[in-house]
Amino acid sequence: GRGNEEGVGTNAPNDENRFQSRHYCPNCFTRLFHIESNTMISEEKLSRFIANGAMYDEIAHLCQEHAQDVMIEEGGLGWKIICDDSTKGKNPIRALVDVEYQDNHFKNKRPAHSPGPILLIATGKGKVRTGIFSRRHLLTAGIECSTALPMIREAKKRRLKIVILDPNARGDRNGMAAFESSVRALFGYKEWNREQEERDNGPRTAEYFNPYRHISPMYILAHSASGGQLVRYLMDQAHHLLPQIAAIAFTDSTHNIQWTTKHESLQRFLES
Repeated sequence: GRGNEEGVGTNAPNDENRFQSRHYCPNCFTRLFHIESNTMISEEKLSRFIANGAMYDEIAHLCQEHAQDVMIEEGGLGWKIICDDSTKGKNPIRALVDVEYQDNHFKNKRPAHSPGPILLIATGKGKVRTGIFSRRHLLTAGIECSTALPMIREAKKRRLKIVILDPNARGDRNGMAAFESSVRALFGYKEWNREQEERDNGPRTAEYFNPYRHISPMYILAHSASGGQLVRYLMDQAHHLLPQIAAIAFTDSTHNIQWTTKHESLQRFLES
């Protein structure tokens, strides 16, 4: 169900016609209801309607799928298979990727043009999936405050291409491997010997790490465990990805700035 801040149902139109989605309502909260009693599920009423265990997991799974459908529709996104090798894991690794970005960069061997600025979103560990920050908040507080939907809406306004990773595709124990595979597949990978390159070309200058000179500056939102995964990945691939990154927003991140003491450029960026 949908309602405004006062809890009253609304079908307010989108005056700017910015989104084609039938779900779009910028002043609404999309909430879970028990239909027979017309009761909105809240933190206080959660245990009354949803038992812990299998029932909770199944309803949370269905709610996550619905939230993803809304994000796909409003964001113009599609699923991109990163790895479907069953010998490496039961489930495929997927990402939600802007359809235009997919068409230009994966179907064309030589992309016709730069995709422009990119918003990369990665969520935390556990049973949350692509674009979902908290299962419990999804059940008790709504889609808008528990998923990447508000960020997708703002990104569309600003004409950013959107990429959302799923580090938990093969369980949280394999989160780092899934994160690394996804970033490599979507943004490339480059072998690097820092000591050898600095001997040959000298240390990197500040001009090299200037994202505004890059044709596709990247803005990253890394939540919880994905913050630690991102920093660990950059410790290996800072030379390749860092020059493209314009900004990173860490929310409840697990990273530690002390990890980067031997990576001066990365440490300066994270401290800025």
